[in-house]
Amino acid sequence: MPRRRSRRVHISLRVTLDPDIDGTFLELLARTPRGKRASLIRELLRSSYAELERQNLQQCQDDRQDEWLDYIAGEDDDL
Repeated sequence: MPRRRSRRVHISLRVTLDPDIDGTFLELLARTPRGKRASLIRELLRSSYAELERQNLQQCQDDRQDEWLDYIAGEDDDL
């Protein structure tokens, strides 16, 4: 029986951080034991999901408003 593929996604990411802006994160990362850093980053990413969803919702609302304005502008062209 063939093995099922894992649904997990593995990524490698190289990020340049600014100590002035990202200092809190860098300090937290420095205090975290080497074997626990991936789980720390995963936890921090997951804690931001609500904010990402809010931004996505706002973007969708802005896009709909832009469509409405484009529709109104198109009607004016027909006059």
